[in-house]
Amino acid sequence: MGLMDIVKGAIAGTAEVMMVTKGADILINRHTEFNMLLLNKNLKKYTDNIIKQYVLNSGEERLTEENAALLKLAILYSIAEQEDNKQMQALLGDSITKLKNALGDKISPSIYLQVLGQTGL
Repeated sequence: MGLMDIVKGAIAGTAEVMMVTKGADILINRHTEFNMLLLNKNLKKYTDNIIKQYVLNSGEERLTEENAALLKLAILYSIAEQEDNKQMQALLGDSITKLKNALGDKISPSIYLQVLGQTGL
């Protein structure tokens, strides 16, 4: 495997993660009251980078849009929790619950348990 093959693989992986995170934004907008389009650009970029690092570090072959959407909401929930923003916590908590109910078995058990452990929801 040459250097160019490694570079092509890295670019393809990054492009796939970007597509999944965009799809996750659409799922969040469709199933919850939380609007990802209005989210601060830096905060959105931050959540996308965390999702990307999760994919790279977890060794999970394919992250679905459903799992990425739930992870994004959990990340945003923990940020609101750190800032002690009760209103945002309530909105994101409701969004996590609605997304879980809407997507049901499309969410992997490991992601479900991670979100439950991180947020208590």
